[in-house]
Amino acid sequence: MSSTLRIRLLGTPEIHAGQIIPPGSLLVKGAALLYYLAATGQAQSRDLLAALLWSDLPEQLARKNLRDVLSNLKFVLGPYLLIARQQVDFNPDMKRDIDVARFVAAIAAAAQAATPDEEAAYLRAAADVYGGTLLEGLYVPDAQSFEEWLQVERERIAQLARQVLHRLCEYTLANGAYLEGMTYATRLVAMDSLNEEAHRHLMRLLVASGQLSAASAQYQSLRQLLRDELGSEPGPETDALYQQLRGSQSRSLAPTNAVPAVVRSHSLPAVPAIFIGRSNEIGQALAALHDPRCRLLTIVGMGGVGKTSLALQVAHALHAEPASEHRRFRHGIFFVSLANIEPTRDTANGQRRDTGSDQRLTTAIADALGLRFSTQESFDTQLLNYVREKQLLLVLDALEHLASAADYCARLLGQASGVSLLATSRSRLYLDTEHVLELNGLAYPEGDARQEDWDSYDAIRMFLHHARSMRPELALDASERAAIGRVCALLNGLPLGIEIATSMARVASFQAIAEGIAANIEYLQASHHALPTRHQSLRAVFDHSWRLLNLEEQRVLCQLSVFRGSFNSAAALQITGATLPLLTVLVDRSLLRRVLPGRATGTEYEMLEIVRQYAAEQVADTLRSYDTPAALHDRHCSFYLAWLQARKSELRSRQQPEVVAALSLRIDNLRSAWAWAVAKGDTALVDAALDGLFFFLRCAAGFTKAPRRSAQRRSALPCCSRNLVGRRAIFFGLNCWPARAGPCSRPGSSKRPRACSNKVWRCSASSTCPLNCPFPGITWRRLLTIAAIISALKPGRRKPWRSASIAATNMGEGSPRRC
Repeated sequence: MSSTLRIRLLGTPEIHAGQIIPPGSLLVKGAALLYYLAATGQAQSRDLLAALLWSDLPEQLARKNLRDVLSNLKFVLGPYLLIARQQVDFNPDMKRDIDVARFVAAIAAAAQAATPDEEAAYLRAAADVYGGTLLEGLYVPDAQSFEEWLQVERERIAQLARQVLHRLCEYTLANGAYLEGMTYATRLVAMDSLNEEAHRHLMRLLVASGQLSAASAQYQSLRQLLRDELGSEPGPETDALYQQLRGSQSRSLAPTNAVPAVVRSHSLPAVPAIFIGRSNEIGQALAALHDPRCRLLTIVGMGGVGKTSLALQVAHALHAEPASEHRRFRHGIFFVSLANIEPTRDTANGQRRDTGSDQRLTTAIADALGLRFSTQESFDTQLLNYVREKQLLLVLDALEHLASAADYCARLLGQASGVSLLATSRSRLYLDTEHVLELNGLAYPEGDARQEDWDSYDAIRMFLHHARSMRPELALDASERAAIGRVCALLNGLPLGIEIATSMARVASFQAIAEGIAANIEYLQASHHALPTRHQSLRAVFDHSWRLLNLEEQRVLCQLSVFRGSFNSAAALQITGATLPLLTVLVDRSLLRRVLPGRATGTEYEMLEIVRQYAAEQVADTLRSYDTPAALHDRHCSFYLAWLQARKSELRSRQQPEVVAALSLRIDNLRSAWAWAVAKGDTALVDAALDGLFFFLRCAAGFTKAPRRSAQRRSALPCCSRNLVGRRAIFFGLNCWPARAGPCSRPGSSKRPRACSNKVWRCSASSTCPLNCPFPGITWRRLLTIAAIISALKPGRRKPWRSASIAATNMGEGSPRRC
């Protein structure tokens, strides 16, 4: 027999050993002996048991009766008992469950609880176990000592039960759990109908839940009971409470008609066992929320960056802290998801119109708190009345699409001084009391990152964690490591993008995933349905953000996609017409981000590549008659190449270091502008920008001597008249020349390039370009310089200025003067 022995002592006694033991199976005093063992929880001597059950008999006869009872017990419950010569006990190797033991243990745990919520949880457990009077209905004839013990023990257990119920009545009243509290108060009244304190508990709970008539009726019932039983009136405290509920103070006793359907200390969804990165952000959020001056913390970031996950980690960390650490949230921490509240949209002007969103916010918060509203007052009033005296934290997730959210939060904070808010949003709320924590993508390896540190980056760690959950045997070679690094870079460390990308690893190689992301944002589609609809793909994420913009903001976002890398407000205004307020809106909506400004450049802005890719796809449909992609690129090209030309003289002045730094910051935009001019064949723009761009690249190169190449590489330089001259291939094929050209002459030297480049040099002697190329009138020598710079500015080169210096010295203008 291996079933758990279950003994119920509270209420009508029962014994289970796999099945209910019928009352007739045990002798009456055998059952009493078993109950005594269970209630005391320890071994008992045969002498004590004999005296307890047969106190009126001689010792020898009592011991003989005890042997008969033990024989009966051994027959029915043998494996569960250890019946020795001197004592009787339960078999410690067999499982047993005794309700009195659980009841007493729960009360002891409540006394040691660190928080009121924890104490209440243990007290609830004790109240649930308490099923009534100890051994109710049990009568053991001719056992005076047992009856005396039972009476004392019954009173002790009943007193403990009354203390538990009293404490729960106080807790539920203080925490707004009125329905639950009324259950405990009713039980308390049933245990001792003449106890006025029990009646007062019930009256207070009835008033608090808005049931004034029922509270008055309860008082009248108590009054009549006392008259009938004791010939007395209710005491002063009870009478004062009744007069109070009848008078003008009744409203203060009934602050709300919202009634908790259930009592909760938190409503936090579970979080993954492994959470990668964000330790700094978690620390910042916890520090802010521990500060009483911070009552609104907004985690701001683009869609898919991990705002909700971070907020839940912070909330769970707060909930797990000792009471002394988060006493300001002693009434609980509650998660409120707002993502599924859909705003209506004014199709006439594209603006959002959130009719009724306040009520939907109220309903969502009430659901998280477990409230049930009455129909006597507005829901907003009932909610505010309920939380007004509470000290709690509401985690409001996904606020960005609710236009009235800021006003609602301000009103809630203003009328409930103990409430704090942790919000997540793609844009800030613009409240004076708001503290903002900006969230960016996870760190990923860039440029010159050391290979030995490759898997220490959080984005890489997240990628590998998800990938190995599907492919535990995953082993990476160099090409796969490079592909994973490229995926993380293309996604700017966006956690959602990484999660979706790894979900595709079942059907595609890491290299194919990287190529797919680079080609089209729609490549990433979640292969599982665990993610919400708005996170099933990156396009869905950006579609959601796009719909939150008005038409002017959408237009500006599309036009800003022409920029590469960082740009300042002056460039944005001249090229796209974007004003500073519009840029600020896009920053606040996490579609642009500010980068560290330089002393001379002022505030810089940057659009993440995945956002830029999405915005660029919207250009044709959004701009329409207002603008064209070609005109937009023309303005961008003209602005940056003219800006470069204006700084040509400064490159030869004492301002050279500052100018080189400023130009280096713009290298991506210069690269894009140059490529547009070359592809368009704009002779004037290319020729005007050539000198400035050439000298910038030479100065930025620092005149580092080019590495020597082998004779085999030097001999590979083709004759320009045979392989490279004669077709437009110079604009597509010469990007390989820097790798084929021989070593350059020492910068500043008057010597001409070595013999391997002499063919090129001789071909460049003619005054005009002999090719039928898109740059008529430009000398062949300058054309080679153009080709060198095209090569140097090829996307993906880590050090374009060094490549350009080598290439231009070998193939272009010879050896320019030292900058």
